[in-house]
Amino acid sequence: MNVGSPLPLWLRLGGPAGAVLGGGGSVAASAHLTGVAAVLVTLAAAAVALTLAGLLRSRS
Repeated sequence: MNVGSPLPLWLRLGGPAGAVLGGGGSVAASAHLTGVAAVLVTLAAAAVALTLAGLLRSRS
């Protein structure tokens, strides 16, 4: 019984490109999600830094 792939289509299409580059679809998906997580963490750190800078300016 074929129930389909658990990955979304946009991640499954990254599989052939990942295979050409030496990985599989799961490697491409993992690398993509790692990149997304890194961007989100960077944005969160920037937001915290700006908030702290604003708080320090308002206190002085």
